[in-house]
Amino acid sequence: MAILNQEVISEAKAAETFEKFMAVIETNGLKIPEDEAKKLYDAFKADGEISDDSLDSVAGGVSDTASSFENSANKTFVCPKCHKSTNLRVKHYQSYHDCTCKDCNYRWIEN
Repeated sequence: MAILNQEVISEAKAAETFEKFMAVIETNGLKIPEDEAKKLYDAFKADGEISDDSLDSVAGGVSDTASSFENSANKTFVCPKCHKSTNLRVKHYQSYHDCTCKDCNYRWIEN
């Protein structure tokens, strides 16, 4: 499982080309099909910041959690910063999840 923390997300956002963007995410272990990665890269470049609407347009679904969330594969999401598994916003994509902890406002992406 790969987790991209906020620092890596910032580095990916700053990538000047799609190839550099792919190098950043692949170097950090995240495996995303090229078509999904292109949508994510385009969303970064169009908005400067990925808006919820941009993410929703490529996401497979969104879960807001009041309690510990598990997806259909029984994957539990836990904030790498505060270690809570509650009060998370998880956007589901075909091959990764974009997660934000509402308690500490930490954002990460994981397979």
